[in-house]
Amino acid sequence: MAVATPETRDRRQRIARRILLALALAGGALACKAPAVRPNVVFVLVDTLRKDHLGLYGYPLRTSETIDALGRGGWVFEKHIAHASQTVPSTLSMMLSRLPVDHGFAHRRIRQFSDRPPRFPDEFLFLTEVFREAGYATAAAVGNRFLSHKTGFSQGFEFFFQAKVGDKLTAASLRWLEARRTREDERPVFLYVHYVDAHYPYVDPKEHPDRVATPASGRLLFGNGLVADIAEADLAFTRASYDAGVATVDDEISKLVAYLEERGIFEDTIFVVTSDHGEEFDEHGGLGHGTTVYGEQVRIPLVVSHPRELEAGRRITRPTQHLDLAPTLLRWAGIPVPEAFRGQDLLGEERPILADNGVWRAVHAGSRKLILNTETGEEVVYALDDELDRSPVEGPVASDLREALAAYLQQEDAGGTGPSSAEEWSEEEKEQLRALGYLE
Repeated sequence: MAVATPETRDRRQRIARRILLALALAGGALACKAPAVRPNVVFVLVDTLRKDHLGLYGYPLRTSETIDALGRGGWVFEKHIAHASQTVPSTLSMMLSRLPVDHGFAHRRIRQFSDRPPRFPDEFLFLTEVFREAGYATAAAVGNRFLSHKTGFSQGFEFFFQAKVGDKLTAASLRWLEARRTREDERPVFLYVHYVDAHYPYVDPKEHPDRVATPASGRLLFGNGLVADIAEADLAFTRASYDAGVATVDDEISKLVAYLEERGIFEDTIFVVTSDHGEEFDEHGGLGHGTTVYGEQVRIPLVVSHPRELEAGRRITRPTQHLDLAPTLLRWAGIPVPEAFRGQDLLGEERPILADNGVWRAVHAGSRKLILNTETGEEVVYALDDELDRSPVEGPVASDLREALAAYLQQEDAGGTGPSSAEEWSEEEKEQLRALGYLE
């Protein structure tokens, strides 16, 4: 008599859930009008990309020529907000359509996993799984080791590739796309590419002398948190290195766009460019990310191009959030949104937007933003148009801001189960994490 191990039970549960999901998709088909041509989806996430270092958001340097062109041909979201300033909680909120307190991987809960990665539960329903069950071919090329087979991020992907350098991720993506074409696989594709070239240690500015500043002096700064006595020359060199990383990723994105155009499928592709969080360069006395919920760390780009369906040049000025991205992509693809997803359409009813960094929490509502330090009780209000949160608004805190934040905090104890440990990092993985500044 066979004994059901935890692994086989998990597998059976996942198979059962897939069957139920397939039935739900079939049953909901009449409620969600499918497009005449099912679009491909190319989802590019640029790790650590802050919006104000892109040309289409007003940056004067030529860091983002391809992304800018995508924005001119599609939609640009002016006030898009991440739910955390660290990769794992932010990306999970985007791919699961759940807030950090709901999926349980808020920043404060994963700090203990520097030596051993967290493991995402099999019960999580990823956006990728929904696309796959709807008949899409799914693939990922990922540069961040916290999003891996080992952590469970590969759920729903038929093909999953990892490398740190962006050109390897692009090459793997193009090989997969071309292999499908030569096999005459007619399924639409969902391709997720996660670049880390804009993440510390960035890129030498000399790699892009015609597009970014090339300071004659200075050294590369590193730090996640408050940093004292930052020399201006060092800060300028660090910013230039970051910009070079952005330009490097932009070049990789241009290769993906060129392939789609050459194969005649760009018109029928939803092409998304966004980020998990931003990066601080001494705006509030610190460097890096994962430390606050100020604008430089949570105000991120969102650019969507779909030439066949979305009018060119539209700029959405209302606040939007990562929670709503997955449901919107499914709607555009004519796929019913699972009940497990908490988000709505990006252009649906406006509601408060939360950002969570463990100690620091923020709620964006109406024209204001409230930041709370949960350890000291300090509250600060900013105008939402003050994108880097430089000038506090005087006066009493509006009741709607306090109520929205209180409602979020009340969910904390009832949130997701949080992370368990996966197997230990390999030596190769540790080296890559050290290079990114995650391990000492």
